[in-house]
Amino acid sequence: MPLLAESLIKGLQIAEFPIDPRVIARGRGIEVAAKPMENSGCSGMLVRYGNEFAIAYATHLENEGFENFSVAH
Repeated sequence: MPLLAESLIKGLQIAEFPIDPRVIARGRGIEVAAKPMENSGCSGMLVRYGNEFAIAYATHLENEGFENFSVAH
């Protein structure tokens, strides 16, 4: 499994840390969007419409680490 992650990172030409999960998602054709701050109640979600995917993540906590975690998971 580590080889798969390494291959993905190399394929997206990511060469330094920290790795932004938004870059990985967009590189795989997944739309990533921040939910408006006033909409609390959900930290993140994966949405599927046919064969298309999108990730929405919460911004109401104003915490970049939390946002990254929500997008990545």
